[in-house]
Amino acid sequence: MDDCSRGNDITQQKKRKLFLFINSPFNKEKLKVQTRHWRLADADYLVDVNAPIDLRRVVFVGGVPRPIRAVELAHIMDRLCGSVACAGIDTDVEYKYTKGAGRVAFINYNSYMKAITQRYAQLSHGEIEKRVCLES
Repeated sequence: MDDCSRGNDITQQKKRKLFLFINSPFNKEKLKVQTRHWRLADADYLVDVNAPIDLRRVVFVGGVPRPIRAVELAHIMDRLCGSVACAGIDTDVEYKYTKGAGRVAFINYNSYMKAITQRYAQLSHGEIEKRVCLES
């Protein structure tokens, strides 16, 4: 992976996408594989460190596109429902890579209720448009 991060000739960067070319025992040509880097710091985001977090106002967000960071999820949900206290992206315990789900805590009850009564939200991230599930 060091070759990947250095921009070696075995990689190709296109529109902020990073590809690694690897050998395959089943194919004479090298396979082009997209790598998606995930910073551990991108898994959690506090909108305001002084905002109270009530665990009874947390919404599970299922089907989150894997490139979305917690800060982006917080801003999207704040725009759609209002008053977000914090957001987090669920990550694998062993590998620390995103699982494709997240959680959002709301400051007030009305924002929380708006989120769970909607049941679904449309998330946009670059080329990705995805309808995600909202559950309490």
